[in-house]
Amino acid sequence: MLIADTCQSESMYQLIYSPNVLATSSSLVGEDSLSHHNDRSIGVYIIDRYAYYMQQFLDEKVLALESNSSLENFVKYCDKSKCISTVGVRRDLYDKSLKEVRVTDFFGARRYAHPFKSNDFNFDWSTL
Repeated sequence: MLIADTCQSESMYQLIYSPNVLATSSSLVGEDSLSHHNDRSIGVYIIDRYAYYMQQFLDEKVLALESNSSLENFVKYCDKSKCISTVGVRRDLYDKSLKEVRVTDFFGARRYAHPFKSNDFNFDWSTL
């Protein structure tokens, strides 16, 4: 799966001809891809709308590896009213419909966190 998130990002996968590639983009050719919100303390936008809503979809709809959310659900989640651009999808090189492909086929992992303390490492940090 190829995901492109920039202005006119559909153009980034138009010339691909390799089989079994599924591609999606934040905007079609001729469209801008817009930011979601900024951090006023540093004066820059920190996340684009497409990335923001993709992350929101994964956090809300794909809670476990057993999730049945499809790529069709994933692509439709960032509709034009949210993204303010048209999400592009190229599926002619992929033999399954978006409805048949689970999101966890591409975004499937379990997060395990183990906190460390500075004394867990046998290293003299003062030498840096």
